[in-house]
Amino acid sequence: MPVLRGWCLGLAVIVQCLAAAAVWGATPLLTDDAVTLGTGNGQFELCGRRGNDRDRSGGVTTTSTFSQVTTTLTYGVADPVDMVFEFARDWGEVKSQGVTSTDPDTASFKLSAKLRLFETGNFSVAVRPDFGYSYVPAGSSRDAVYSYGGVVIATHKLEPFTVHFNLGGLYNDHQSSADRVASRSVIWSGSLAAIWQVTSTVQLVTDIGIYTNPDKATTQMPAFSCAGVIYSITEQLDLAGGFKFGLNKPEADLTLQGALVFKF
Repeated sequence: MPVLRGWCLGLAVIVQCLAAAAVWGATPLLTDDAVTLGTGNGQFELCGRRGNDRDRSGGVTTTSTFSQVTTTLTYGVADPVDMVFEFARDWGEVKSQGVTSTDPDTASFKLSAKLRLFETGNFSVAVRPDFGYSYVPAGSSRDAVYSYGGVVIATHKLEPFTVHFNLGGLYNDHQSSADRVASRSVIWSGSLAAIWQVTSTVQLVTDIGIYTNPDKATTQMPAFSCAGVIYSITEQLDLAGGFKFGLNKPEADLTLQGALVFKF
């Protein structure tokens, strides 16, 4: 069925592009911060996301669901430099006209280095080069995507609030000729986040952002907003959760996000 095949391709393209180079901050934020952990300090994050989207076009209703599990290890190799290694696994399905199609699982790796370049008072600036590799475990080498890019990050603390701004660029080198025809190679993104330190253990967070649509079939840029809470159970353990909302048609309607963060 052409409609269903089109939606499956679109979901696969979007999941693969975002998995290869999503700009994740402190869950449930998608905006990163300019803060580094410091020499010898580490952090391990286990994050899960579950999203859904519903669209009606030409009298046909299509429902898409997708899931992602991400593990992220961050280590401070110097006071202004963090190394970050991330592994993510994505899967999903599309339902249309009573037919369900399972999207191929996608696995992705990302290596980043966050470098804090400038700090004065409560304002700091960092850059984060990113290198990623994404592939379909059940596919062939032609399904792989190599990603190269980076993000400029600015953080301003205004007690009890903190504001973060990200501006990123990404180049996806698709190994599949079909993906090169259907997908944009260059993805730009921008986002703004705010954190309110309500108590010593509770933070309320919000986020808004936009990025280039990887699907060449449309020029409309997906836009999203996030809201959630971070609770510090102990000094070494945080529990976070929240929602991401689609602000326009290309973005998924709703995504539930949750994470456990271990600091060492």
